[in-house]
Amino acid sequence: MTLIGAIARLEHALASFEGEQENYRLRLDDARKRLASYLPRVGEAFAFEAELRMKREKLAEVDADLASDVEASGDKPGSDRIEA
Repeated sequence: MTLIGAIARLEHALASFEGEQENYRLRLDDARKRLASYLPRVGEAFAFEAELRMKREKLAEVDADLASDVEASGDKPGSDRIEA
């Protein structure tokens, strides 16, 4: 790399700093606005708590069924993979 090439690369990098800095400032402002809207909701009950509990129970049932199927077949989890 020549000296002129190195200087050009530095100038290009320095020129992009201001744009990047502005981009990060905008992202920070957006994050602060979102945080401000979330803070009043801290401590509130989750509106879908009952539904979430039911889904977790159903998932536990499905996991248990899958585990019992694996045990009944005598297969090890992941043994259906084909090795070359």
